[in-house]
Amino acid sequence: MWNNWRLAVGLVVALMPLVAPSEGPGQIQTWAIDTVPSLEIGSGAGGAADEFGLVVAVARTANASIAVLDAFQTGVRLFDALGQHVRDIGQRGDGPGEFQNPIGLVVRGDSLVVLDGIGRRTWLDSNGAVLKTDRFSIEPLCDDDFSAAYGGLLPDASLVVRCQERLFGRVRGEYRQAVHLLRVRRTGEVDSLGFFPADTGRTDPQGIRIPRPYTPRSLLFWSAAEDLVFVANGDSPEVRGFSLTGGIEASVVAPLSTRPVTPRDVEEQTAAGLRISGSENDRRVVGDWFSEMPRRSDTPLIRSILAATRNELWIESWEQEGERSWWLVADLRSQSFARVLAPLRSRLLSVGPDWTLWLWHDEFDVEHLRVHRLQRG
Repeated sequence: MWNNWRLAVGLVVALMPLVAPSEGPGQIQTWAIDTVPSLEIGSGAGGAADEFGLVVAVARTANASIAVLDAFQTGVRLFDALGQHVRDIGQRGDGPGEFQNPIGLVVRGDSLVVLDGIGRRTWLDSNGAVLKTDRFSIEPLCDDDFSAAYGGLLPDASLVVRCQERLFGRVRGEYRQAVHLLRVRRTGEVDSLGFFPADTGRTDPQGIRIPRPYTPRSLLFWSAAEDLVFVANGDSPEVRGFSLTGGIEASVVAPLSTRPVTPRDVEEQTAAGLRISGSENDRRVVGDWFSEMPRRSDTPLIRSILAATRNELWIESWEQEGERSWWLVADLRSQSFARVLAPLRSRLLSVGPDWTLWLWHDEFDVEHLRVHRLQRG
């Protein structure tokens, strides 16, 4: 069944027109983000209510409140539009309203939907009351040569499943890993978004032949808005938009270029990997794993993506300017691009008409949520 999807996706991609910039690189608009945040959460000034452990997802509610999914706190933290802490919802556990390694959060009307690492989806109201729960088993969805992992939630609360190619003991020399992305609907039906090239790497030349990705890594990214899922690989300038109703609706080729890898690139990637480590022994093992990765000479093209709307896609490049990094914003309707200089060491979480929401790490690697005003055009 999946081979037919692979062929169909390949044919559609070959026939799709590409969205390219209608203006030359020198004519691309530059948008501005205020350097000083208009709102900051996570300074610690409010005590424990103003501290984060490991933010994995953020969603804006209908009344402009901010819902934060914290994996270390194991629950949802609600803040009002002024950044004041309202309440915490949920805790670690197996009961109703409890989570195990939460990984996904979306807002559906007046409800919050949380996905945790055991495939349990929980609907909550704004007061934290459990409306309903369900659970999915994903291992049978992937072929024998692929391992299954929960990838997150789409805006309609359906699941993204990553079927990642198993490499240990099978590859020799250089490799390119494949990932099959699936969508599991609320009804339990499964759709294939396609097979995609993901990480590159090589096996150790001597001793135990363990596959090790190149660093900085070339990851597979996805981001969704409304009924469109955008998928990109770090080594390619192309980002494709897949409709939840079937087929490809958009394809963007961003004007990006690589640059030589610096020691700072490697340090930042290692630090990001260590954030998810628990005990000191885990940190040591993860640190050793990163230190033994083969190094790239040039960076990938894409660092991350975020779908602001189904017509506006934000693409982070590896180009930097001091303590800030360059983003490209693709407008799928006008087929044009804008450039935005944004805070470095920050992950873009959400975009509005005149604001951007970021997860920022300070010099002590403490997480802060920051809202920066956006001036378009």
